Amino acid sequence: MALQYVLLETGTDAIVLEDGAGGLLQEEFTPASLGTRLKWWYRAAALNLADGSAVASWTDSSGNASAAANATTTAQPAYIANQLNGKPVVRFATDDALQTGAIDLSAVQKMSIFTVYKQTAATGGMVYEYSSNYNNLNQFHLFAKADYLQEGGSRAGGLYSVYGTGQTYNTAFKCNRVDFDLTAAPNARIYTNNALDSPATVLEQNGTGAFFGSYPLYIGARAASTSFANMDLAEMFAVINPTAQDIIDCQNYLNSEYALY
Repeated sequence: MALQYVLLETGTDAIVLEDGAGGLLQEEFTPASLGTRLKWWYRAAALNLADGSAVASWTDSSGNASAAANATTTAQPAYIANQLNGKPVVRFATDDALQTGAIDLSAVQKMSIFTVYKQTAATGGMVYEYSSNYNNLNQFHLFAKADYLQEGGSRAGGLYSVYGTGQTYNTAFKCNRVDFDLTAAPNARIYTNNALDSPATVLEQNGTGAFFGSYPLYIGARAASTSFANMDLAEMFAVINPTAQDIIDCQNYLNSEYALY
């Protein structure tokens, strides 16, 4: 006897199918499928805004209430509709930035950050930074122009480690993934569209710095005060203790959403 497929739920999170007899057939993977291992999730498509509207606060769709916000109206990015595979982006320009409250990663050993973005000007700036403050970079940031990850102790101490290829400015959207693993060397790797980047140097935690703690996440700037990025950001999320299957599922989800590669 043929099965009758009944659509039960639709939306940005999942599609659930039933076989007509009450049996669950399939649930489409999204980051929400990761449950409590999803640490943050910023998705332009989750914002209910008109095209061109200022983004005063970007909802954290992970359920962890780590909204990224900026109360200064002249420094808020903009919601721009229909920019990537029919989906919107949040556009950062000039001195736009968003900031969360402290996000506790102090017990984390492994984490992957997925980011879909493109540069909109041939400048540098930070896609994101996780740090205590601008003058004491003890954690990490992703630099937009070269697409590299940087970690260090004291700024003045010159203790930075750099991982990345030194890519030049381009206008193409891409999926950047940073994998952290404090249990094995190297402690971090960068992937672009699911392909491993060649490192400038191997990135390890140095003697005075550590990747994780309990600090704010800054989006579009370095500590919301300098190194502003000119970029369109479609989606960014972080996964704690990802499995190999999680990585595959997340990459497939992003490629399905944005048709990147």
